[in-house]
Amino acid sequence: MDTDGSSRRRHAPSRGTTVRQIHEQYETSPFAVWYGMVTKLLGSAFATAGIAIATALYPVYALTPSPLLDALSRGLFNVGYLIYMSALGRWMHLRLVRSMRQARQQPHSRGIRPSVLSSCSILPIPFLNDNYSYLLVMNPRP
Repeated sequence: MDTDGSSRRRHAPSRGTTVRQIHEQYETSPFAVWYGMVTKLLGSAFATAGIAIATALYPVYALTPSPLLDALSRGLFNVGYLIYMSALGRWMHLRLVRSMRQARQQPHSRGIRPSVLSSCSILPIPFLNDNYSYLLVMNPRP
């Protein structure tokens, strides 16, 4: 009995209501589960297709002269960089940044220390999920 003479049991929600509220709060919607499954399926299909294409093209790669392969790789890099610098690339980058913020995960180790050289210091700076940028700090001359 409480101080006002009422019983706590009367005011407590029933067990079924509490479990239902918990399920509603943490349950993923069926559409989100389906969307995730379809996304993983498509990703697996693209990965399998990529492996099949790489396997089929390996004989061509093995017989192609190196200067031609270098020219092709430079061209493909330029195409990829052009896409990265476009609105589509910006959207993909911002989406990745947003997902990292929402996950609130610390993707990098905490024990990063600068490398001190005679003329400068190099400080690795964690960037996104698995990259680092480097800050060069010139040491003052004595």
